[in-house]
Amino acid sequence: MNDLTKAELIDKLKTQIKLFSEQSILIEFLREQNNSLITQNAKLTSELEDTKRSLAWLQKQVFGRKSEKIVPTDDGQLSLGEQFKRKEPEQVVAKEKITYERKKSNERRVIRYGF
Repeated sequence: MNDLTKAELIDKLKTQIKLFSEQSILIEFLREQNNSLITQNAKLTSELEDTKRSLAWLQKQVFGRKSEKIVPTDDGQLSLGEQFKRKEPEQVVAKEKITYERKKSNERRVIRYGF
């Protein structure tokens, strides 16, 4: 210890202080990141539990023992009775009456079969 001069000791102390400062900044950053990850983990765990409950309920509704099963349908899909309820308003189409005359033929037509 006597081999180092006062200036060298001061330089070493400054270097150590700078290192400690950088390490404390890094530690603070890591703590904030850890807290953020803990919060995110809790949120995702909660969402996972909700999803598991929803899946269990849905499986019970679809595959469970019941006298009547409620099967969820696509929102765009009509049920059996709905397709007859929805009617498009009929469009009024202008009609045109066409008449013509033709001469009646006096010939008899003979149908021949090739036996």
